[in-house]
Amino acid sequence: MKKEFTFGDKILEIIPYSNNMIRFRCAAAGSESLFDRYNLLTKPEENYGTDIENGVEAGDLSVTYENGVIKFKTYRVERTIDLNNDDVAAIKTYFNENLGGMRPEPKQIIGEDAKRSYGTVDFQQNPKYF
Repeated sequence: MKKEFTFGDKILEIIPYSNNMIRFRCAAAGSESLFDRYNLLTKPEENYGTDIENGVEAGDLSVTYENGVIKFKTYRVERTIDLNNDDVAAIKTYFNENLGGMRPEPKQIIGEDAKRSYGTVDFQQNPKYF
């Protein structure tokens, strides 16, 4: 079982994997994650989990999505992640400014005019923080 929701120009997937383990992923439609490409997690059975309103349930854990807010809930704890939070842009900027020194210097290959950068991440364009 997999639930899909639209968030801006991305697709949010909520997939129950096992008892109390639910994966969620937000990416461009049709893109393949490294988890899927290299089978890092054993794929769940097609009908695993329970369908609930706006989400899924696996064991004692339920995950729902509504209006940009992901809610995790068990019988003891409830947590939310607001994807519309303005602080996310500030966090991306912070990472770019403070982790910029960790980026390697551009290298120039003999016989080429252009400098190339290897292994750089632009946190504004490709955030690794969720």
